[in-house]
Amino acid sequence: MNLDLLPTTPEGKYIHLMEECAEVIKVCSKILRFGLYNISPVHPEEGTNHQKIREEMEDLRYAMSRVEEML
Repeated sequence: MNLDLLPTTPEGKYIHLMEECAEVIKVCSKILRFGLYNISPVHPEEGTNHQKIREEMEDLRYAMSRVEEML
């Protein structure tokens, strides 16, 4: 995630939060379908689903913190 490209408006922060939630959902689905340690044959550079869920959860926590600052 490039922090310089993150939105700064309240609406943008909510959109970012929604997008990160969707990313976590997507990886969870892949874990359930293909396994925690599966590597995508199309994008092997992304690593295992285990690595991806950790990264996406970190991104989600950051997006949540940005929204919580506004509340």
